[in-house]
Amino acid sequence: MNKGPGTPTQRPAHGRKGGHQTSCPHCNKPIQRPHRSRKQEFSPLERIGITINNKLGRAINSQTRGPVVDVNDLDCGDHICIERYQPMTYTHHGLYLGFGMVIHYDFHEITIVSLDEFAKGQKIYRIHSPVSYPPEMVMARAATRVGEKNYNIMTNNCEHFVRWCRNGKEININPDAEALEPKPTKKSGSHSKRRPL
Repeated sequence: MNKGPGTPTQRPAHGRKGGHQTSCPHCNKPIQRPHRSRKQEFSPLERIGITINNKLGRAINSQTRGPVVDVNDLDCGDHICIERYQPMTYTHHGLYLGFGMVIHYDFHEITIVSLDEFAKGQKIYRIHSPVSYPPEMVMARAATRVGEKNYNIMTNNCEHFVRWCRNGKEININPDAEALEPKPTKKSGSHSKRRPL
């Protein structure tokens, strides 16, 4: 049905809630999609916990956080972080693996992503957190948890994960190592116990 020249056409408002477009079809200006999904995932009590956790984390990290890092200065096993602003301001932590790759706990799952995808255009900071293992072991420990989906904002978040990789309780990296070692067999002979007559 053709509309006359005087008939007004309705154009979608920029940033309309619930929209799935990334740009306006009429003027190609970017439409900022509302970040509602993650906000709805947290209960009011969890949001209070996030706020407290972030304030404590920022206070601690400000004392141990190094200056903005140039990508070429990063070493394998470095503890890095960025600042994110949705659904609220918080720091997000990751472990640098080398070759422009980072392993991190991104709310739902521990995954390996590119440094660009991790940073999303934000400044990268190095955290001077305690480290008890060589870089190879730090990265091996991180690899054992790829795919984990037990995120908890208070007890098992992205920073906890990185600190555990660098300074956590010792674990057996190769659980099959014991199975590969020959088990001692009992020898019959002088060492065998004899029943009294």
